[in-house]
Amino acid sequence: MLQKAWFGIALASVFGLAACSKSDQDPQLFVPRVISPQGEDLSAAHAKACDATKVNISDNILTTQNIQAIFTCANYDHSLNDLAPLFNSSTTSDLLNNLNLVTQSKGTHAIKDTLGDWLKDGPEGTSRVDRLLPFLSSMIKNSSFQDFLPVLNNILQSGSGVWNDLLPGMADVVYTELFPDNLENAFVIFNSFSGGSSAKDGGEKDYATGIKDIAKFLNTQVDGESAARRSLELLDQVRTLQPDGTSLYQFLERMLEFGSIDEYFLNAGAVRGEVVDTKLNDSPDDPASACPNLNDTPEQRQQCASQRMWKRPSDGGEAPITQLANLVVELEKDHPEFLPSLAGWFSANGPRVEKALSGYVIRAQVVTNLSKLNVGSYLQQFALKSGMDPAANVTSAQLADLIQKGFASPDFTAWVTTILPSINKDAFGEKNSGFLNNTTLPTDIAALYSAPEIAAFSAVIIPGTTTAPLDKSLKKFNNKQRTDSLIVDFHGKKQGIEKHLGDLWLAVVKNTLGEDVVLNYVVSLLQTLATQMANDFKDKNQPFAEWFFNSPYGSPGSTEMLVGYAIKELDLLSKYYKHKDWLMNGFTNEAFSNDDDKRAFRMLLDQVPNYVLYVRSGMSRSGGDLTRAMAKDTDGYLVKTYVNLVVKATTSGWVSKGVRLIEAYQATPDYKRHLRLPMSDDIADRRQYKLGVEAMDRIVRSLIEPETRDDYSTTTLSRLLVPVSSIVSDGRRGETEHFLKTSADQLLTLSDQQINDFMRDLHNAKPNGSAGARRESYKSVADLMKNKNCPELVRNLSQLFKEDAVRPALNFLAKKIDDGSLPRLLLFVRRILGFGI
Repeated sequence: MLQKAWFGIALASVFGLAACSKSDQDPQLFVPRVISPQGEDLSAAHAKACDATKVNISDNILTTQNIQAIFTCANYDHSLNDLAPLFNSSTTSDLLNNLNLVTQSKGTHAIKDTLGDWLKDGPEGTSRVDRLLPFLSSMIKNSSFQDFLPVLNNILQSGSGVWNDLLPGMADVVYTELFPDNLENAFVIFNSFSGGSSAKDGGEKDYATGIKDIAKFLNTQVDGESAARRSLELLDQVRTLQPDGTSLYQFLERMLEFGSIDEYFLNAGAVRGEVVDTKLNDSPDDPASACPNLNDTPEQRQQCASQRMWKRPSDGGEAPITQLANLVVELEKDHPEFLPSLAGWFSANGPRVEKALSGYVIRAQVVTNLSKLNVGSYLQQFALKSGMDPAANVTSAQLADLIQKGFASPDFTAWVTTILPSINKDAFGEKNSGFLNNTTLPTDIAALYSAPEIAAFSAVIIPGTTTAPLDKSLKKFNNKQRTDSLIVDFHGKKQGIEKHLGDLWLAVVKNTLGEDVVLNYVVSLLQTLATQMANDFKDKNQPFAEWFFNSPYGSPGSTEMLVGYAIKELDLLSKYYKHKDWLMNGFTNEAFSNDDDKRAFRMLLDQVPNYVLYVRSGMSRSGGDLTRAMAKDTDGYLVKTYVNLVVKATTSGWVSKGVRLIEAYQATPDYKRHLRLPMSDDIADRRQYKLGVEAMDRIVRSLIEPETRDDYSTTTLSRLLVPVSSIVSDGRRGETEHFLKTSADQLLTLSDQQINDFMRDLHNAKPNGSAGARRESYKSVADLMKNKNCPELVRNLSQLFKEDAVRPALNFLAKKIDDGSLPRLLLFVRRILGFGI
């Protein structure tokens, strides 16, 4: 009887749809007109079309025969002709069979019991089905979504076993009662990091190139196996990478607790507008190691250094990044006398150090403290004094005029005079600085900055006929004026400002103090610093690797400055190779008495070229941002666990295999790596980025926060990893590899335009309505994903969309959703079944 009642409901429902489809102005929702506008007798047409003998009442009401009979009846006035392809599709039969399976999945034939969760009242008196309609309408009407569906269909078909395992776990990522807004947060992240609607050029972002590059790479052979299979092997091994005495879940939870994730993304160097010191990559790379077409500018050489970090040497061995990881493994071992031994040798060998440093120390001390000579700050003050608005836009000529007048003014000499005592004190000590404060340095520096090349440099700051805000232009000028992009002819030498300043100080210091006095002071200072570092190391009783990552001596900015100076002024690498044999043997045996420390130091010496490359690539800055963020955890747990994870991943071979994959990816013909540029200063872009970081923080929390306190098996991530571990395991890796490779092939069949249109349209995919209404939609999606017959239903729906003849019918359905006809029909069905008022 229930089945017959269901048929009656279905028949009444299609009558209602037929009636409301005839005229948008017809207020009588379920009452058909007797005479059509064309004069046809609709009552007769209705009687002829509605033949009850064509309907078979059985266990499965949703059959092709029944649906077509019902449709013929509902379409007695031909107002539903647009839907005809939908009901005559070759895939309709399979689709209806699977709908029957879904409706019967609870083991009962009672339609009310089966559909109760979907039809009962939701927020504001609607049902879960209603909540899906706006989202469904926007997807149906979206042409890029329709273009993508055939590809989705083939992807689903190739991975039936994979989807059966994954979908229930993914459902918990979509929605749980504890974290109902994950999809909402995902939309925020996508819009924030991929060029959403608030971004100035969001609509022009190219997604297709990166997607197709990865798709091609999945089929690439890496050491005899596909990149897809190699990637699955790495995923499988992640299960073994558990830190000692804790877990990845606890590690991530502590990162959230101390705000380390927010700290890393919101206070990273790129967000603060920092770039890698161009001095590190000023000189052309050796042709033997240079990257093709990446040896003309410092930025290109930085990009090349980044690629070389992942590339194995031509003579064999591991890539530089893997070698540095192996160094961390060694330095994580117990070496309590490592730094004290070095400090002891340094303290005992002052004269030898002085001789080796002669000619470099004065320049090094000056360069280290030149940040205090902030000429941009002076020019800001001069502009205000001259009545200029710092926020006003200026041309290159106006900026040049300000620079020329500002540096020619007596105010500049007076300003330099007030700055020099602080620089001299920090560089050469309080006693020595007293002798240096009454020299010709202020007038010498003023003469240098009056050189015509400096005012002309404004054309680099504001190119062509463009304009820019004065304050931002002066900041840019200050950041660039001491780089090698500005060459000044002064006192017969053509070189950068920084070298000229070093020469000026060198001359004054030699004449005023004498070189030996400076060397003795600096060596004494360095000996003291070395002793302080050694004592700090011993007091903390940590492995060297953990101590370094936790210490202020690991600052990216100071590291870049020191390495840059060593490369440019000390010709570090040439001297390293010249004296390497002595350093490895004579020096090591002299400085260390412990064989373990000797082994560690030799390993450290071996990595000097790789460490220089690491700094030149900018990776040390990113690494420094991360460890600085983790150092917010005052008891050292995060850094300790991080180092332990590096050790585990390295000793297990995971790092080596992962690096090999990245090397292979960089070797693909179309690979192009772009440096991470400083973030836009636009307030809207920065606000959008911050929202994305906060949303990412919430998603990570939803994945790793246990439902039962301290029981990490109850986390969403744990439930998801169970099926993931299954499909990447050795026994099922072939099946999943086939799925990934087929998916990649399918993506490559799409044009760049289709991919870009689809990805850009995702920005607008978030359902409309209140937060409560959207949550109900997300919950409905999650419930559907958990149904065991969902994958088969999705596959049949995809096949239905694949037929071009069906698209007009789908567009018609979208129109009925938008004009309110279908929601009213659902309300009718719900009330007949007893849901709602």
